[in-house]
Amino acid sequence: MNPIYDSVAGSSMAWVLGAGTIWSFLVFVGWAVWALHPDNRARFERAGYLPLDDGDAS
Repeated sequence: MNPIYDSVAGSSMAWVLGAGTIWSFLVFVGWAVWALHPDNRARFERAGYLPLDDGDAS
C-alpha cells in the first residue's frame, strides 16, 4: 500500500488526498479539452510533419 495513504488515512487530513485527486483530474480534463479543440488541429498537423521535414523550401 502507499505509505503516504497509510500515514494520512486515519487523520483529519485525508481530504487533502481527495482534493489532490480531484485537482489532478480537472487539470487532465482541461488539458485534454485544449489539446482536442478544433482550433489547435492545424497547428498539431504541422507539428506532426516536422520530423519528416528535410529543410527544402519547396
